[in-house]
Amino acid sequence: MKILLAFDGSASAATAVAAVTSMHLPKGSVVELLSAIPDRAAIIGGPWSSVVMLEPTDLAEQRREVSVRLEAMAAELATDGITVHTSIVE
Repeated sequence: MKILLAFDGSASAATAVAAVTSMHLPKGSVVELLSAIPDRAAIIGGPWSSVVMLEPTDLAEQRREVSVRLEAMAAELATDGITVHTSIVE
């Protein structure tokens, strides 16, 4: 079985991770854990969003934080016979 699990840091995403963790997946299953971060501009605000440019150092820090978070979740999801891949999309 293959599962694509997107994580954005929200409570709903954490609930989805918990749901997949509680599933009894067949051996050989693969969970693709994915997170997306902005490339150079982050959209903030409500329906009429403004754009904030992020400095390269901010992006590097954001990548590092997301990577650490994904690896922690991958460790939580990985069980005997279950493979977890992580990826960050920009």
